[in-house]
Amino acid sequence: MADNHTNALAHRVGERRKHRRHFVDLPVDCRVIENERKGPIQVGMAENAGIGGLSIYLNEQFPCGRQLIIELYFRDGYEFSSLKLLTEVVWSRDEKEVPGHKHGLKVLRLENGGNQRFQALLKSCPMLM
Repeated sequence: MADNHTNALAHRVGERRKHRRHFVDLPVDCRVIENERKGPIQVGMAENAGIGGLSIYLNEQFPCGRQLIIELYFRDGYEFSSLKLLTEVVWSRDEKEVPGHKHGLKVLRLENGGNQRFQALLKSCPMLM
């Protein structure tokens, strides 16, 4: 019942996401794909994530439609692990609170076995309201 109420409330305030977002605060490496070649690595931070996408901060601003390979770094028990995601920029803007540019990314593909690992990571993170 609460889930239906939450969905109805999100719909009323103009929420367009299909999947809930989770607070992640994780370091990322980002590589631009241009002409089927990978560009230099840029370091950033992921702010929130959901099954369909994530929000990250990067020093460079990328246009909508640009494909990026994102590697998320996280703690998995007592070890560090990472996930690679092929993403596409769906929005980008300058942020006044922090240096850099905030990007909304759509997840196009995860590395082998990445879906289950990504879902497990999200379950361990607090949900955004």
